[in-house]
Amino acid sequence: KAGPVEVLVNNAGYGLTGALEETTLAEARDQFETNFFGVLRVTNAVLARMRQAGYGRIVNISSVVGFIPAPFMGMYAASKHAVEGYTETLDHEVRQFGVRAVLVQPYYTKSNINQNEKTAQTLGPKAVTPLG
Repeated sequence: KAGPVEVLVNNAGYGLTGALEETTLAEARDQFETNFFGVLRVTNAVLARMRQAGYGRIVNISSVVGFIPAPFMGMYAASKHAVEGYTETLDHEVRQFGVRAVLVQPYYTKSNINQNEKTAQTLGPKAVTPLG
């Protein structure tokens, strides 16, 4: 109603901390549903009109953790790495139509992301198997 969307900034997301082996499939799906599929859905909602207009900029906010993983942030890192691969591929596919996609991968910045952070369920003490 307000006119064509010329610039889209995808910045939604939340952190998920915990060991990968303690992250349930449901927790992993929720992480990707927000951090990756949210980007995909919103981008798809505006992309056709950007192509028709011959212009558009899509800015996807990822994280330094998307290319330098941190321990106990594996699912978050995987979801942000997926955003990286998606954005770089999208840029190659749509630049011929005057649309560009760029990725911003900030280092830790002062924000309220920790207010929404979730922790993977803990499975408890693990049995230690001696090597050798």
